[in-house]
Order: sequence, then structure tokens, then C-alpha cells
Amino acid sequence: MKALRINYFFMLLFTGVLMVLTSCVQDDDYSDLDIAEEEPEIEGNIVELSTVYSQLVQNDYQNYTFSETNNYALGYVVSSDEGGNFYKQIVVQDRPENPTMGISIEADVAPVFTRYAMGQKVYIKLDGLTIGQRIDNTDFYPNTKFNEPSLGMSDGPEIGRIPESFVEKHILRSTEVVNLVPHLISLEAISPEHINTYVKFSEVQFKKSYMTYNDSGEIISSRSYASEDEDEFDAERIFESCTSSGQMALSTSTFSDFKALSLPQGSGHISGVLTRSFDGDKYTIYLNTPEATEMVNERCDPDVLTCGDPSGNTSIVYEETFNSASSFAAVGWENINITGGDLTYELASFQGNKYVQISGFNSGESNSEVWLVSPSIDLSESSLEDLSLIIQANHDNGQILSMHITDNYSGDPTTTEWTALDLAVPHGPSNDFGTYQNVGPTNISCAGEDVRIAFKYVGSDPGATTRYHIDDIKITGI
Repeated sequence: MKALRINYFFMLLFTGVLMVLTSCVQDDDYSDLDIAEEEPEIEGNIVELSTVYSQLVQNDYQNYTFSETNNYALGYVVSSDEGGNFYKQIVVQDRPENPTMGISIEADVAPVFTRYAMGQKVYIKLDGLTIGQRIDNTDFYPNTKFNEPSLGMSDGPEIGRIPESFVEKHILRSTEVVNLVPHLISLEAISPEHINTYVKFSEVQFKKSYMTYNDSGEIISSRSYASEDEDEFDAERIFESCTSSGQMALSTSTFSDFKALSLPQGSGHISGVLTRSFDGDKYTIYLNTPEATEMVNERCDPDVLTCGDPSGNTSIVYEETFNSASSFAAVGWENINITGGDLTYELASFQGNKYVQISGFNSGESNSEVWLVSPSIDLSESSLEDLSLIIQANHDNGQILSMHITDNYSGDPTTTEWTALDLAVPHGPSNDFGTYQNVGPTNISCAGEDVRIAFKYVGSDPGATTRYHIDDIKITGI
């Protein structure tokens, strides 16, 4: 009887050790356990991701369920939830570099990266899966079908997650894990074909408005990726090109491990998975880890006019409220879309007050650049001039307005040498109208004796289309 109890004790001890070892296999990266895996045997047809997407196109973008095809789609994993920025999602593209197609797979498993590593070659068993595409934004863009496909289980009109017990039956791991080469593209060259692919933007930086400066003009801190008081779900931070006027949003989950890290303060490059924002109205990029931002170079901010502190003088030298303006031309302002589109500034009115308005929303114009240039303003008879105005930012999805000054206007904004004004354009709510905020005053007394001020709006539809209201432009001096 005693021997039986001892044997029973050792049996329990062995079972417990076995359970601990088994749990370690589930929780840790399988590659650390030196488990030899074999290449899966594919008993079917291997097809391209483009073939998978073509079924959706042929089905007029309605959800399509695969059955009796015996097809397996080949792909390479480009997403990782190691940093907590992806959740129960596996993004794959059709080749390790220069991809032509990407698809998101909804999978009810977490973490994912311990099973499907970045660069992992996978075979996706299609039979039983449904492909769909979010096209809610066609309410705003009725003639466009955005390329944003996802695979999963049919859940009515939605694409549901593949149950955990079926994930490895549908997504077969290869023994091959490749080094991915992010597709280097410019902000102006983004197209729907880049959705769900691993991309890289070089010579970019985060907006100056995210930085905090000391009295010597040195950056002392920057905003976090996603832990500010106003951040909910996915926080957006705008980055801009150092070589063009292009810009777009970086999205970071407020559940990510690196949400509280500060944004890089210099310039450099960003690599991540390109997709669309939650509302589907603009492109955005998600990082796999914060190391995907390498911004150690100096910032490329344009030189701003530096004439000293505002003087505080109140005598009006120039003022424009637009209340008496029948048109911009009638008060000497030039309204120019230099990219050849129809988007321009407008004179709008609310409760008897006129103001300047511009928004690229629903314009259908990509990478539009629109200038509003003031008439010549004579400062030869005054001194210690300050410029101030009020601006309202509405439905803010990117800060795309800037202000400039020149004393040598050529008649063409593109050939004029402008100097940026050191004025911070206010941010506004993303889904509502903001309130007017004071901008300035800023000292412009060293700008020259015969100056013009200008507003530059750089938008893209789809993309950043923030609506601005501009009013009460005033120059004071003595």
C-alpha cells in the first residue's frame, strides 16, 4: 500500500512537470524550444493573393465565401502584435519585397507573433473562408471601391475572426522566414495597391506642433504616441515629408506597449503596415514596434520669421474681416490652386459674419495645394508691427494649413521666396466643428516695407481634408 502511494505521488509530480513544460510551449516563442518543423504538404493549388482578391471584384465587392476550390494562397506575414499595436490580426503580402497585393486575416488568437513571425511564409487554405472589403466610405466617395480586403469567417455582412481551433488549419506555417524589405514609396505616390503591405517613408518628421521648445529654441519634449488625455482607441500623429508638401497619419493603439513613449524629435524614416483610418477616409500606417521609426537626423523645419517678441501695439495698420467683400478679388486677395484642380478658398457666412473657408473634403483632388495671397500691405509708415488673426479648425484629420510672408511677391506663389510665419495653427476635433482660437500676435516688423501674407493649404482627398475658417486678420503697430 505504501509503495502504491509513493508511485501515485511520483505520477502526480511527473504530470505536474509535464503540464508546466506544455504551458511553456504555448506561452513562449516556439522558436526558442528548438522544435524541428517540417514544411507543410500542400495538397491543392497554390494561388496568388491577387487571385483571391479577384473573386471579391468579380462578386461586385460583396463578401465571397470560398468552397470546393482546393486552393491555398501564398503570402508573407508583415504584421506583428509583439508591441501590442495589432490585435488578433495577421497581415500578409504576396512577396517579401516589391509587393503588389496585401490582405488582412482576422484570427481569434493572441499573441500572434509567437506562431507567425514577421517574414513567415504561410499558405492560407481558402475553402471555408470569406473575403470582404470595408466600403462604408463609399457614402463619401460613391464612385470608388477602396482596396482594403480582409479574410476571415462569414459573420453576416461582416468578416468575423477565424476561431482559434481553426487558425492553424487555415494558416499553415512554412519553415521559411525571410527578411522583409519595406517598399520605399513617397507620400505623394500612395495608391490603393499599397494597402496591407509593408512600406517605408524616408526623409520625414513629425509635425513641429507636437514638440515643446525652451526659450533658446531647443526641443525639450514631444507628445507621446498615444497616451495624451484626448487619445481614445487609435491615436493619430501627423508626419510630413522633408522634400515635399506631403503628409499622413501614424496610428497607434492606446493599448499598445509603447503608447507612452515620446515621438521621435528628429527626421528620418518610418516603416510599417499601410492601411486606412477607422473611418476609412484617409491612409494611415501602423508600426509593428517603435524601433520602426528611425529619426536621428536634424529636423527639416523651414526657417521662420524671427523679429523679436510681439510689441503689443494696438494701432491698426491693416485689417481684413471680409464682411464687406463680395469676392476675394474685390478686396485684392488672390485665390490660386497651383495643382490645377477646382479646390479654392471660399467666402462663407454664418449669422451675418463673413469669413474665409477651405476644405478638401469630397473634392476628389489628391495632393492639392491652394494659396490665398493678400494684397500688398504698406508698412513703410509704421514700425513694430504685429500680425494676429483667428482660426477655427473643424473635422481635423491633419494640420494642413500654414502661413507665410514675403516682401518680393513675383505674382506666382511657386516662384516667390516665402518665409514661414511663426504661428501655430490650432488643432480641432476630428468629428465636429471646433471653436475660433486666437493665432498670434507675432512680430513681423523685420519682414520688409511692402509685404504680402499668404495661407497655404495642402490636402488630399482621400487623405487630410481638415476644414478651416479664417477671420479677423489684423496688423497693428505704431
